[in-house]
Amino acid sequence: GEGSFTIVEAEPLRSVRYEVSIQQGAMITRGVILLEPTEMGTRVVWREEGDFGWNPLMGYWALAMDRSQGAEMEKNLESLRRLAESGSEPPSPPPPPSDRNEEAAPSR
Repeated sequence: GEGSFTIVEAEPLRSVRYEVSIQQGAMITRGVILLEPTEMGTRVVWREEGDFGWNPLMGYWALAMDRSQGAEMEKNLESLRRLAESGSEPPSPPPPPSDRNEEAAPSR
């Protein structure tokens, strides 16, 4: 499907809040990933919630998404745990795409 993932807020070493919009905003899911210090290290809490309106088919879709997203979250959290325990640096993200419509301003 078509959608977007937007980071709404990020507090380094604390949390990331995001929003997922599907079908041009017909379905919106909001989530947060929290990092909580503990005696043993860091606890990662990942929460999502969404409003799918009154359409009963969307309720079934949400249940299916819960199953698939849950498995994906588990996989990603396990990767994060392995990376954190190895002491390795994660790969650098690619640079953001350049805006082709933006022209360099002339210097004065």
